[in-house]
Amino acid sequence: MTESDCVAGLDQISAKLKCLEPHKAGYVHGDSSKHVAMAILAEHHSVENHPGDGEPEEDEPEESEEDEGEEGDEDESADNAEESDIEEVRCAYCKASGGCPHLLLTVDCTFRSAENGPLCDDFQVCWAAIFDVECESAQFDESERFEDLLEEVDSLSDWDAESEFEGGPGMSSAYRSFYCSTPERVLLAVSRFQAAHPVVEDQSAEDVEDEGDEDDGSDR
Repeated sequence: MTESDCVAGLDQISAKLKCLEPHKAGYVHGDSSKHVAMAILAEHHSVENHPGDGEPEEDEPEESEEDEGEEGDEDESADNAEESDIEEVRCAYCKASGGCPHLLLTVDCTFRSAENGPLCDDFQVCWAAIFDVECESAQFDESERFEDLLEEVDSLSDWDAESEFEGGPGMSSAYRSFYCSTPERVLLAVSRFQAAHPVVEDQSAEDVEDEGDEDDGSDR
């Protein structure tokens, strides 16, 4: 809009204001009508250039306690989903999960390693010795040989259970746990396994000697 257009518009508005009755025109007289006209015109331009300025801002809705509670439930559900990836095994004799006096051995069958139980160290020593001796043989089947050793442990136990852990790619495992009906039978099973595998007894003897040497060194 040019300056001449603005002046023409002001004159038209001033003329209209003068024609109004005093109470309708707001008691506008003389030159003051031009000031009112200019104010009206300025307000008109302001609305055109900034149409949203005159509108009240809407308040953002606050989160209610109910919404926060729903978010908490979603987080808890996600945590439970992660925990459910680990399959829990309970002892058939005392109903405990994890280690208990009846547990003889827990083995990771996927990665072929002993994980828990009184027979854990002896089993691992025995398996390492078998692997070292037989691994270079063309007839050596690692999976089959490991299963043979597990069957031997199974014959010494009274009950076993299988479980799984669902991890990421390359991190999932299948577990197998062996139990005995009493703690005394657990000790008996360990003794029988050691007797059947001299390499375990030899390793145990070496461990005892190493501990003795360490004690002598500390005494000096």
